[in-house]
Amino acid sequence: MEFKTIWRAIKRRWLTIVYFLVTFLAIGVVYNKFLNKPVYTSNGSFNTGTINAATNNNILSFLRDNDNLFTIIYEDLKEEEIKHSNNNEITRSEIIDGLTLPATATQNSQELNVVFKNYDRTIVQSVLQKYLEVACDLTNTESDIVENMTILKQPTPTVNSARSNKVILMFFGVVGLAIGGILALVTEIKADSLYTKEDITNLNCNVFVISYGVGGNKK
Repeated sequence: MEFKTIWRAIKRRWLTIVYFLVTFLAIGVVYNKFLNKPVYTSNGSFNTGTINAATNNNILSFLRDNDNLFTIIYEDLKEEEIKHSNNNEITRSEIIDGLTLPATATQNSQELNVVFKNYDRTIVQSVLQKYLEVACDLTNTESDIVENMTILKQPTPTVNSARSNKVILMFFGVVGLAIGGILALVTEIKADSLYTKEDITNLNCNVFVISYGVGGNKK
């Protein structure tokens, strides 16, 4: 493919390229507004007081299966009037769904990491702080597994994990340019192709066929 063909396609079909570019940029704007919601994350951890992996896995099982743990956290947050930025109450399901514990304990480590995620940055650290406090208290008093589990790392400042809006727009812009450019080029190449007799007939054009016989006489 020659460069002049590409350049001719750009000059003749630039509206096609611009159309797809603008269309995909608009899709990117809509995606950023409605789908690319920021998720805020805070991290903390426990010190279990033991490096025994089996014991620490028992602690993880206790924390996952203890329904009363989440009830206490929910009621404490409600009593302390810790709410969303829009003044809505934090639901019990939000607490459960937002928390992440490690699948298994790490060998030769006393640390168990905890992560909490939510769309509202104003509650993330508060909820994780309350979880760490209540989890330590219940584990030490009700589990019969350990008696000296403590908070090792306090909840970190929240981190926005959403993709950059600029990156999203650049991605959709590149896709739009690529699709528009390819269609423009294919259309230009097709337009440059020689038409057959059947092609011209389908365009309702008159076809004049001149043939020559022996001696150069027209037929």
